[in-house]
Amino acid sequence: LNRIVWTVALAGLVVTVAAVALGVWIARRTLRSIRSVAEGARLLAEGDFSHRVVAAADTDETKVLMEVFNRMADTVQTTIADLRDEHTKLLALVDTMGDGVVLIVSSGVINLINSTARRLLGVGELGTAGSARVSDPDLLALARLAIGEGERQQRDVELVPGPRYVSAIATPLEGGQVLITLHDLTDVRQLNVTRREFVSNVSHELRNPLASMTAIIETLEGGASADPKAAADFLARARGEIEHMTALVNDLLTLSRIESGRDERQASRVVIADLLEDARRAIVTPTGTTAQIVVECYGVPVTQADPRRLRQVLDNLLD
Repeated sequence: LNRIVWTVALAGLVVTVAAVALGVWIARRTLRSIRSVAEGARLLAEGDFSHRVVAAADTDETKVLMEVFNRMADTVQTTIADLRDEHTKLLALVDTMGDGVVLIVSSGVINLINSTARRLLGVGELGTAGSARVSDPDLLALARLAIGEGERQQRDVELVPGPRYVSAIATPLEGGQVLITLHDLTDVRQLNVTRREFVSNVSHELRNPLASMTAIIETLEGGASADPKAAADFLARARGEIEHMTALVNDLLTLSRIESGRDERQASRVVIADLLEDARRAIVTPTGTTAQIVVECYGVPVTQADPRRLRQVLDNLLD
């Protein structure tokens, strides 16, 4: 009986030791697999999306976990690649926009900027974080106003250094960021200034011959018409003033056709030296001016051009 008891006890002890050993072995192998998965998760979090974990054996109890992890890593890698591709396309689209686009925080630090905005603001390529910022005080004030009001703000701004005029729209975003779009108004402003100056000059050019015509008519009405010699002189002056106004009106019509794209140019063979000499003679001879105009034209070839338009340019310059 004692022998049977001891045999059973010994067998139980052996089984217990074997079970414990097996449990320890399984636990160690499982722990290695879990550590492998944990290491893969760490590398994945650090940006190594190509890393995959490998099961220790076909019978590994964590094989399913590793397979799920690897499928997850494949999905993450594909998603990140798609996001990067979309990000690249978005940056290319923004960079080719005609308007300036700049993403800043309230302090003026630039997080994103396209080439148009770089040109308008005089900002170079972005380097380290905080290395580039918007310094224009009006733009910064507009950005802070948009953040404070929580809604889009618009204002025409003269950039510093200038002269450069833009229509700026500041849109507040999450995280204290502001998206600013800049539409260049410089050419429009300059065109308006040019138009105002042009109207002023035309008004002045018309006022003088009109005043002269009025004086001539009043003189003729006052009795000068009875003197044939004086009448002929005043009529010649009136004809000259009328021709001057007609030329001015023709110039305005020509300018209108050029701006509308309807101007037809008649190109022909033009000898530049002869054209210059004709323009010089035409401006000097009738006026009897004492100005010295010398034409030096060496080696200028014969060209194809509209002689009427080219002569008009030369007459304007000399006049």
